[in-house]
Amino acid sequence: MWVMWKRNRFVFTTHEVIDQFISSLVTDLISGESRKVMCVYASNSNIERRDLWRRMTQIFAGWRGPGMVMGDFSTIIIHSEAFEGAPNCGDMEEFDMAIGEADLVEPSVQENWFTWTSKIHGSGLMRRLDRILVNDEGLSAWPNMRVNVLPWGISDHSSILVYPSYQWSQRVVSFRFFNHWVEDSSFLDVVSSIWTRDSRVSSIVSFVKNLRNLKPILRNHFDKHIQTISEDVRLAKDTMDQAQREVEINPLSEELSNQASLATVNFWRMFVRSRQSSNALRSVVDPNGTQLTNHDQVTQVVDNYLKNTLRFQNIGYKELSPSIEDIVQFRWTDECYQALQALIGREEVRRVMFFMDSGKAPGPDGYSVGFFKGA
Repeated sequence: MWVMWKRNRFVFTTHEVIDQFISSLVTDLISGESRKVMCVYASNSNIERRDLWRRMTQIFAGWRGPGMVMGDFSTIIIHSEAFEGAPNCGDMEEFDMAIGEADLVEPSVQENWFTWTSKIHGSGLMRRLDRILVNDEGLSAWPNMRVNVLPWGISDHSSILVYPSYQWSQRVVSFRFFNHWVEDSSFLDVVSSIWTRDSRVSSIVSFVKNLRNLKPILRNHFDKHIQTISEDVRLAKDTMDQAQREVEINPLSEELSNQASLATVNFWRMFVRSRQSSNALRSVVDPNGTQLTNHDQVTQVVDNYLKNTLRFQNIGYKELSPSIEDIVQFRWTDECYQALQALIGREEVRRVMFFMDSGKAPGPDGYSVGFFKGA
């Protein structure tokens, strides 16, 4: 693998060099900004690629700042990235899962869609094996990034040109506040450390700026409590990889083949279980006030609730009249009219805020009701 750069413009500091990637820190000598860059040349072996996916996830999970991954990944994500041939669905799912675990996204691509061709006359085999991936901070630092895939030349791979932008993005960057952060003893100190009042702008503008500036602080302080994948699944995957390596070394061993099969089944069972546990309803309170944790009992209570709530009801309607007074059968009192015209006070805002459930879905900025109640 060759990596070239302009020495009079950039400093390329190598962090890790292995067969499938080069991890580095690229510093712009003009702006002084540093970016994590990972150059990839993935193996043709799906077992060896799993090591690459694992390291990619580990590197970007611990990186704070704009980062980019580029190169030949030797696999695709979706079926539309292949023309002719039969893609391996397992490889596609593992690659897609690794991208999600590393919190990477792909900028929009222009010109050619496929980046590799077999160049065998009459085969027509094409794949989208080469790509550019960036993290959330990268999207924020390069909001107008453009990726152009050039036509094929001598090589069976296309050249890709990346045009980053160093303009600051004003759009919303992916962020989510977790309500359990409020329970941390340092939560209020973290919020207070960044919260200021800018007298040059209105209160609402100052409020929005504080929320935006607080996001990276909350990420850096509390993200260490979030694991990207459960330890049980990670151990099962390591066991599966080791068993498959042993089979490659000694393919005629029936015992090793059986062990590899069992390890593979165990990994996918653990993976599915971890996904199900994150979405499962573990307990429920029945109409008598008793908390139930047994799966069958929880299922029965939910089933009865939905049947009683959504059961068929005979509802009679009056014949529609052209007069609105005949349709709307209520009148507002004088107190309601006065309440609508009254100014909104701090106490009313406080009552409404604390009346709302902390687990309500967050808004587009990622902040939940639990944040505002806790702060």
